[in-house]
Amino acid sequence: MAEVIQERHYYPFGMEMSELSYGTGSNRYLYNSKEIQNDFDLSWYDYGARFYDPQLGRWHSVDPLAHKYYPISPYAYVANNPLRFIDPDGRKIVDANGNIIYTHSGGWAKNAPENAVRLGNAMMGTRTGTSQFNKMVDAKHGITLNISQENKTYKINGKTAYKLGEASKSVSYDHNTGNYT
Repeated sequence: MAEVIQERHYYPFGMEMSELSYGTGSNRYLYNSKEIQNDFDLSWYDYGARFYDPQLGRWHSVDPLAHKYYPISPYAYVANNPLRFIDPDGRKIVDANGNIIYTHSGGWAKNAPENAVRLGNAMMGTRTGTSQFNKMVDAKHGITLNISQENKTYKINGKTAYKLGEASKSVSYDHNTGNYT
């Protein structure tokens, strides 16, 4: 049986849970397999393009691709969502499979699933839908959507409405009273 020399546990943004970690191993590749830099007792991780501080959950230099993610702080680590995204080199945000699906600059990636694009575009067709879509993109937890292949459009009061799949309940908003029915 092999002896465990070092065991490390981390909070989502990479700060070590010292009460659960143990060992004195000399492995310097820790959180996300990135090398820890202990110069000057800073404990920053070297991601190649820039250094990351797990105590702050922030980079210490501007994202070189900040223009692609302009609604997000150029110092934010993985769009402030370490449970959903990873940043393998400090330059771009990807899903757990390494794929970029949608960027905040409004673009769909070529590898984005057709159903995700269909649903996202339908949601972004209204102010409320856009707000909810952005909340899903920025969510701090994973979101699973089951999408039907059915796609219908129809007119309501002269406006185009969309129906994606089967809905079990219909909700209407009365702008005069501010109530949902």
